[in-house]
Amino acid sequence: MKKSMNLTILCVCIMLSFMTLFTSIGYAALTGKLEISGTAEWNEPATIYITDVRAQGDKTNVTPTVTKAGFVVLQHGNYSLNRQQGTTAGGSVTITLTVKNNSGIDQYFAACQTTPALPQRSIVSYPDQFKPGSMVKHGTTQTFRITIQNSQTSALNMNQRESMLIFSPDFDESMTQGATENLSATFANVLAGTGPKGDGSGIVYRGQTIPANRIMQTLADSMENVDTGGYIGNVGNATQEQKDLINAIFGEDMMMQIGSSYYSVSLLIKNQQIDGRGENDMVMYITADQLTLGGGTWRNNRWQNLNNVPVYGIVFINDGRNNYTYCDHLFAGEAPVCNLGGEMGEGRVGNFNTNIWNSTEYPDLTDTSGGEINEEWSSTNGELDEAYQRYVRENR
Repeated sequence: MKKSMNLTILCVCIMLSFMTLFTSIGYAALTGKLEISGTAEWNEPATIYITDVRAQGDKTNVTPTVTKAGFVVLQHGNYSLNRQQGTTAGGSVTITLTVKNNSGIDQYFAACQTTPALPQRSIVSYPDQFKPGSMVKHGTTQTFRITIQNSQTSALNMNQRESMLIFSPDFDESMTQGATENLSATFANVLAGTGPKGDGSGIVYRGQTIPANRIMQTLADSMENVDTGGYIGNVGNATQEQKDLINAIFGEDMMMQIGSSYYSVSLLIKNQQIDGRGENDMVMYITADQLTLGGGTWRNNRWQNLNNVPVYGIVFINDGRNNYTYCDHLFAGEAPVCNLGGEMGEGRVGNFNTNIWNSTEYPDLTDTSGGEINEEWSSTNGELDEAYQRYVRENR
């Protein structure tokens, strides 16, 4: 009995020794240095985007907080800008930004827009040379500052406001040209009464089906009437109904892709005289520019320093019986960016003024149609008719 007990005690001791050994080995494994090898990839966004943001208030303000909330969006924190008191200026915040352009195309800085909108008496300024109209070339970074100052007699609460940086791609003529091919073919089919695809099918517009042979009449009925003829388009001054009609006809051809970004194409269809004979003809004016950068100063009774952007003209000649012949030539030109009412100047954006379309193909041309250009409006019809007539004479 004693020998048996001694044997049991010996077995227990051996088991405890092994348990202690295994525990020590396990503890050593857990407390040793853990090494993991491998590679990690970061795919840089194919757009223009903010890489760094800092904010500084003036001496009268609490420390402002501004953080990045999107590729080009800033989120303001819970702070206020002091009110203006007599001759003492209101409070201000200066935001220092660094942006990287990886969009695949040079970009112009167009504006900084804040939502909800700042009060009218707030002032947005740019202390450095980099300001609206300055360019960030593809593959480069740019650091600049934006100052928001309160000039009203009550404090300006910035809490939960968002500021968005607006950039406008620097489209050249080749990009606008590339956007015209499908659009011109589609419109030729519409004029012929065979529908956008040329197969006799109609469109669905605002819940109703418009047959192929009625699309052109629907377009004509929706046009705005002006001195030089009617027009319709998807630009800023168009109504939502007009934009819906244009999109129903041209669909995905109203978009173009560069890299991973998509850009809208702006289109104006005008009913104007081109060949100098008979009924008005049909013209498509097309630009890939985003129309976000205005410009121009009225000085010495003429416009100077306008922001002209590439605009192509496509002509369909009316034979007098509303049968249209497509002129197989793309007329290269430019037109200034303007606002909804056709006014030009800094901050006046969203549209392009075809009344002063200028031919870049025939730089010696002048508009001989008469009319007037002044600071408020223009009644000329541009150089497209002269460019067309020159082209016909030289290519008979």
